[in-house]
Amino acid sequence: MTGSAIECKRYFQMRLNKTQCANIKGIAILTIVIHNFTSHLLNIESNEMVYNQHITDYFMNNIWSADALWLWFSFLGWCAVAAFFFLSGYGLAIKYDIRDINHKKYISHHLVKLWKLLIPVYLIYVLVYHFYFQHNYSFIIFTGHLTFTINFFIYKSYTLEPGPYWFFGAILQLYFLFLFIRKLNIKWLITLCAIFILYYYIVLYSGDKQLSLWSRVNFLGWATPFIMGIIYAKANATIALSRPTIATLCVLSLVMCFISMTNKPMVPLTEVFAVTFLVCFVKLFTFKIFTILGAISASLFVVHPFFRMLFLEYSHSSCHTTTATLCYLMITLLFSWIHDKFKSLK
Repeated sequence: MTGSAIECKRYFQMRLNKTQCANIKGIAILTIVIHNFTSHLLNIESNEMVYNQHITDYFMNNIWSADALWLWFSFLGWCAVAAFFFLSGYGLAIKYDIRDINHKKYISHHLVKLWKLLIPVYLIYVLVYHFYFQHNYSFIIFTGHLTFTINFFIYKSYTLEPGPYWFFGAILQLYFLFLFIRKLNIKWLITLCAIFILYYYIVLYSGDKQLSLWSRVNFLGWATPFIMGIIYAKANATIALSRPTIATLCVLSLVMCFISMTNKPMVPLTEVFAVTFLVCFVKLFTFKIFTILGAISASLFVVHPFFRMLFLEYSHSSCHTTTATLCYLMITLLFSWIHDKFKSLK
């Protein structure tokens, strides 16, 4: 074997293949599904675009409690959302590269794709939530979710149920943003990232909870990982790192992610470190289970709010957290698999 061949084997090209992308999706969706349940079951908040010292203190004081595993998911799980925005930016940049885009077809394609995912499950959710459980559900909220405009509402008098579906409006906004920034070079994209991080700092230190919530459910709160995906797609053809270097980055980014979540001046960088950790991790390790979960991640996302609602309605203080969470996970995984099979039928 020649010296150049040996040298190539020591380094990893940083482009993500399908298995690695599926692993990122699998890890991220499992984290999100658990986070969205346990944070409500345990009634635990997280420092997402805000910072409250009492939240950090509670987490640190109970980090080795009986429910420590679920506490970790509840406190840190929201970071996984950034992975999907990163992969969206990465995938769009790889797919369209420098090709011309028919804007009408581009927009209609993404609208139809989101509607096909959302509408069937959402209609069932609303029927059960509003009529069976007799919770008040506004027509404005209903139409807002279906038109992807729910994100623009000021949430003083409206419920966010089902919370996770705000994602569709935010990702649609970023699909539009992509049309304007896709031809920018890496230096300009990095500058944009810095601007959005600066905005994050302004929101964080303003102390305005309404502005924080509005930013969290719109593209402003997630533009940084999305643009990171575009940068990664543009730059990774020229990036090759050794395994020890990737391993070092993996550990450092995980540590920095934890530090960012527990220290106010670092909070706006949480998404950056979370994404860096996941990319480095899947470059080192991939697991079949995460590949499988990644393949049905879209179904898991749209199905899990429904079963979260059901389990939270019937869960009570005497119900053990681990038992409730594992039952919720098994049922959600089963019906997500069924949903994915029906979705795949032509």
